[in-house]
Amino acid sequence: MKVGIVQGNIDQSLKWSPSQQQITVDTYLALSASLMRAASPPDLVIWPETALPFFPTNEQMGPLKMAVKSGNMALLTGAPWYEIIDRQNKKVKYYNSAFLLSPDGGFAGKYFKTHLVPFGEYVPMKKLLPFLAPLVEAVGDFSFGTIAKPLVWHEAKAGILICFESVFPELSRQWVQAGANILVNLTNDAWYGKSSAPQHSLAMAVLRAVEARRSLIRSANTGISAFVNPAGGIDDRSGLFEPWAAARDAVLMTDITIWVRFGHLFAPFCLIIACFGTAVGRRLRCREYRLREYN
Repeated sequence: MKVGIVQGNIDQSLKWSPSQQQITVDTYLALSASLMRAASPPDLVIWPETALPFFPTNEQMGPLKMAVKSGNMALLTGAPWYEIIDRQNKKVKYYNSAFLLSPDGGFAGKYFKTHLVPFGEYVPMKKLLPFLAPLVEAVGDFSFGTIAKPLVWHEAKAGILICFESVFPELSRQWVQAGANILVNLTNDAWYGKSSAPQHSLAMAVLRAVEARRSLIRSANTGISAFVNPAGGIDDRSGLFEPWAAARDAVLMTDITIWVRFGHLFAPFCLIIACFGTAVGRRLRCREYRLREYN
């Protein structure tokens, strides 16, 4: 399937400024339009984590839906999301989300981040530790999502990994078990600056592709964005802190690897086999030694 990646390179210090919102959307739309003008435009375009710095119910969604419709493409992007739990008591849940916008302007699927960053997106045990209340005001207070069904567009069944969820192999395993034939990592590594951390993040995403034997598409705000094939090879990648857009064919695989089938049981199994082999080897050597002594 032809998939496009857009890397907006939005300055983190300006990202959430209300005056910057339209500029941010226009940047992503312009880069996406460059992909759609190609001879073979992508069927699916992917933007990074919280590429939309506002709730998708905002009136700014109008131009975005028009662009998706005119390009006859689907858009997978990150954005904050909220759900009203109790309107009377003003109870609201907030999520770090990814959603799939179809050409008809509807939401074809959503995913809420499962593995949140402690003291970054939520405060552990805040009900038991009331003295952490000032800290809660300084960081995000998101709710946990769950892994259920992949986000489907045409032949692609995408398992979503938001930000550092690509570090945890069990999450990609759950997505494949749920039917995902491709993995998508939406992230914003601008926090790391010009350090080695973006390189490390990409390396861990490559491991997820190999373990699950799935193509992995990585879209990062400031880099490193990349197309990773199921064998772990990087077919194309961006630089750091630069606008970038590219499209490539991504292989959609359905094979089930040993890791996906058995998970962490594989390592203990290897240990048991190694111990058994060692014991058998020692026994054979002892037997050979006794035969030599006898002769």
